Amino acid sequence: MAEVARKMNIYEAISRCMEEIGAVGKDAENEQQHFKYRGIDAVMNAINPVLTKNHVFIVPEVLEQRREERTKKSGGALIYSICRIKYTFYAEDGSFIEAVTVERAWTVEIKQPTRQWRLRSSMRASRYFAFRPRR
Repeated sequence: MAEVARKMNIYEAISRCMEEIGAVGKDAENEQQHFKYRGIDAVMNAINPVLTKNHVFIVPEVLEQRREERTKKSGGALIYSICRIKYTFYAEDGSFIEAVTVERAWTVEIKQPTRQWRLRSSMRASRYFAFRPRR
């Protein structure tokens, strides 16, 4: 009879992910404010193959969303949003861990919640997987 591989629980899977994720550098630059940052694409490119390999997936759920329109110094409109988001990290054995966070973002774009999730996903990844930043 063939031996069945044991499925990792979420704690084992997250630990493996943390071991495998390498440094993610601050390679993007904000040209208006002149600072370097770790872009969402760089973070997602670093963690996606590791999450896939270790059979971990993340499900975000917006628990609460509040929007306000504010006026910029220049007089234009600024959409400010505050969301409570629950992130659930699942492993292949069905085990999971949850984190509820308060996220804030602002933009002049209509697609603001999507932008907020993308920006904050990189923050969440860096906190959970504690990858080493490359300066």
